Amino acid sequence: MTSLVPTAYFNVAASVCSDVRYTLRGLKNAPGYAFTIILTLAFGLGAVTTMLAVVDCVLLRPVALPHPEQAGHARPRERARPYLWHSQLLPD
Repeated sequence: MTSLVPTAYFNVAASVCSDVRYTLRGLKNAPGYAFTIILTLAFGLGAVTTMLAVVDCVLLRPVALPHPEQAGHARPRERARPYLWHSQLLPD
């Protein structure tokens, strides 16, 4: 009894190679479209990488303070002038 797995993988690989060749041929005939696609993918990947890095640093990692319970916070001084800020230590 022979296994059909190697033949199936070969067919999939040949199909993927054929699709890639067809795509590259089409992009070669439309360089402006290809440039737009590549630029869009680059900006998208850069944006996702940046957002994940910010989430990792801000939300997932603990604050690197020797005594985090002594951290302060900032809040408006008065409701009438919220653009004036002052910092205050958190209560014990």
